[in-house]
Amino acid sequence: EPWRRITAALRQGKFVPANDVLEFSRVLKGPEEIEVIQRITDANEDAIAKMMEVSRAGVEEGTVWIEMAKVLISHTADYPARLSLGSNGRTANASNTMGLPIRMEDGGVMSQEIDARLQGYRAQSNHSILTGTKNADIYRAAMGVAIETYLHLLDWIKPGKTIGEFLDEFVSFADRRRAKAGGVIVHTNGLGQDRPRVGPGPDVKDRDMVIQPGFTFSIKPQVEMKSTGTRAQVGDPLTVGEHGARRLGHRKLEPFVTG
Repeated sequence: EPWRRITAALRQGKFVPANDVLEFSRVLKGPEEIEVIQRITDANEDAIAKMMEVSRAGVEEGTVWIEMAKVLISHTADYPARLSLGSNGRTANASNTMGLPIRMEDGGVMSQEIDARLQGYRAQSNHSILTGTKNADIYRAAMGVAIETYLHLLDWIKPGKTIGEFLDEFVSFADRRRAKAGGVIVHTNGLGQDRPRVGPGPDVKDRDMVIQPGFTFSIKPQVEMKSTGTRAQVGDPLTVGEHGARRLGHRKLEPFVTG
């Protein structure tokens, strides 16, 4: 009703969307916001440590989910914005924020989307692990490429480069490591579904968005090895300064086999 009254009173006026202006302003985070995202990252890190402690072949995803959720909630006194597990080689978003009664198999890669929530903000961390010991060398090779890709892209990010150039670099670097780049690699940190949130593809929104100091988002490269088809993913929130990006995560990035 208010919109009809406005347009009726201003028949000669032209109305244009201002979504881009509002959404772009949310991409740039101030010091207080970055501190909140750091606290979220710390919660994610502790949840990853708990995941590595309790995950074993034969254990149900739901059991791991509950233990990780306890850690996230204890940090922030709020329900996770997202906690999705994908064991046995399934995608990281497979459980869609539910703890499922799926038993993890020996030799299965388990990936995740881990987003604690604090003061309405969210940020995502990821760290594919191997349950059991079967196919450990194949997993380590894939995870090694995922980690190498993450560290390369972290170093590559500089103010003035574009999101499209970043996606192209991701695809190119993975290809040079005999892997296929995939998934959503640039993931929002902030309130709701902030931009950018994109992955490689022909019709990507925000390719022309220029990276600036204050940009704060997660990168989470997923790679699929061309020789084995094994997928692995690693990711952390970061923030962009005058001279490059700074990782907000602090755990050691290395393959993890539960044994």
